[in-house]
Amino acid sequence: MNNHTIAKNILIHKQIGEVVSEFNRENIDFILLKGAALIEIFPDYAFSRDMEDIDILVKKRSFLMAKHILINIGYSCAIEDPGAFFKQGFPARIDLCDGLWYLDRSENILLFKEAKIFFDISVLSPEDFYIHVFAHAFLHHARRERAWLDDLALLSERWAETIDKKTLSLKIKKYGFDRVSSNPFYNWFLDKEIPLKGHIFRFFFLPVRKKFLYINDLL
Repeated sequence: MNNHTIAKNILIHKQIGEVVSEFNRENIDFILLKGAALIEIFPDYAFSRDMEDIDILVKKRSFLMAKHILINIGYSCAIEDPGAFFKQGFPARIDLCDGLWYLDRSENILLFKEAKIFFDISVLSPEDFYIHVFAHAFLHHARRERAWLDDLALLSERWAETIDKKTLSLKIKKYGFDRVSSNPFYNWFLDKEIPLKGHIFRFFFLPVRKKFLYINDLL
């Protein structure tokens, strides 16, 4: 048990509560992602999970309104990243996004329809949650980080009976991620320091149709 981690996560819980309250007040549909969602769903995880940011997904049409709300409650937008926000006195930045990189428009919309509610907070469905953490760790950043490995282990343990294995398998295959475990070079590259490795992995494993969508988003 780390007292510093606990104290920081108490403040982050307060941050999340403030943002959730304001988004709900303005009828902003949102989904809390990754570690921030996990410490809300499983409060005991806040005793050990080291947090740096609060990731929030909103619908594309709500992105500007969500930014406006954050600024109104005292957040400042980072100059280098229009989706990152900081507030004095709070330890975590808020990372706002309007879509997950491996999904197309219709799939991103479906996330909200399949989302689950825990303690008045919207989170990804169990299957989408697991896939998102996996994609974030092993493709987006393309590295083994203890926090993300622990997140996946927690989901596998706590939601062992909740995650629909058939749905999970179908979605992994649909997104092209089934090729990760079967690729003989993946683990070798994963442990190497390669410039833009995450972009290379993301582009390589995406289905052909989504490769063009991904390139378009980068331009």
